[in-house]
Amino acid sequence: LPISVEAVMAVNLMSLSRRLFQSPRLSAGPQLRPVLRCMQQGVRHAMTAKAEQPYYSNPNFPRDPDNQVLHLGLKEGDVARRILTVGDPARAQRIALLLDAGRPVSVKQSKRGDFTTYTGTYKNVDVSIVSIGMGKAMMDFLVREARAISVPPILIVRYGTCGSIDTSIPPGTVVISDECVSVDSNVAAFADAGDQTAKNRY
Repeated sequence: LPISVEAVMAVNLMSLSRRLFQSPRLSAGPQLRPVLRCMQQGVRHAMTAKAEQPYYSNPNFPRDPDNQVLHLGLKEGDVARRILTVGDPARAQRIALLLDAGRPVSVKQSKRGDFTTYTGTYKNVDVSIVSIGMGKAMMDFLVREARAISVPPILIVRYGTCGSIDTSIPPGTVVISDECVSVDSNVAAFADAGDQTAKNRY
């Protein structure tokens, strides 16, 4: 039988909450017991619901019972091979107004509410406009899941705003980049002042 990702997590949470609940360290903090009791009850409910209907057959690349990929909330045929992605849902909605008039436009929002996909045609060419929010994780979800439900090759263009280190480029300039460099200073910001190894790594 397929094993639900939630079921695996539920078992771990149940075990953790049981150990915490029975721990003598909580004897001085009885105010935590109702919280742990609620957590146990919620986990039991989740496990019962998932036992009735297995949710995911592949925990490494989960799909829901409708065969939709987990984050985008789409399945084969829901997304075009040419994708324009933006962060802001309102921007995606405005761009969708430029799709061919008089042609059907499919609008699908993920159950999680993080992704909205408009699929139609532009100058008789199939195209999807997908709002994904911000961050590398969201872009990763889009690329991997769109590839999984599309026939290659696919083309993805990210359209958004950014700053510039070149003072000769005024605000509002349209820039098309052909290269990029990943600069992630979050980890280095928390490194010790004397830890040059960590700072050099990032």
